[in-house]
Amino acid sequence: MTTNAKTTSRKHAAFLARRRCLRALRATLAFVTLAAPFFASGLVLTCRMPQQTQRLIAEGATWYFFWLFFRNVGTGIKHFRRAPLLSLLPIVVYISSLAFLLSGVLWKLNYTSYFKQFYAERMHIVDLLQNGVLSCSDKTPEAVTLPPALGHIVPMDYPVLCSRSASGYRVEFVIEIETSSRSSFVYAPPQDMDTPPPGTSLLQIEPLAPMWALACYWRD
Repeated sequence: MTTNAKTTSRKHAAFLARRRCLRALRATLAFVTLAAPFFASGLVLTCRMPQQTQRLIAEGATWYFFWLFFRNVGTGIKHFRRAPLLSLLPIVVYISSLAFLLSGVLWKLNYTSYFKQFYAERMHIVDLLQNGVLSCSDKTPEAVTLPPALGHIVPMDYPVLCSRSASGYRVEFVIEIETSSRSSFVYAPPQDMDTPPPGTSLLQIEPLAPMWALACYWRD
């Protein structure tokens, strides 16, 4: 191969490397642009969708996010020699986007917007429980059967748990379940707000409204 042919081949390889790095960068930016609204207000956007669709969106976004990471790392390793700066750029953007999307600011916005959007409907459920229209267990939290028209006040068919004590009713609207924890909108008397349900420990609690709080519980 002549010198000119080698030079042309190296230039073409560098061109292809830059193009693939830019393609990885565009894919990362496109995902962040599409995912940001769901991280900020996904509970409101998907609450009236069928349960299967809600799960598909959540699981699909998670798996794509993982795949995007390995793709960007693979692109960076493969093309670092020919395009060192461009090969690292998708990884840097990915890490920065991950920190932004998983920030407490977006999660708090997601939860609080969902709480405010359907505050009246949840208070209606509390009223039905207090008036005896819906049954509520004494002491031990028990799942409440919601009217079909109010299924959107908890995502993905998560339970609404109710218990009753001498101090009043405690109603927990579960909004997220992880392997060892769960997050909920909790309605309870002030003196009972910091008391976790049986079999759990209180990780974090944040007031939302009078007699309402966002609570995270760790499974013992």
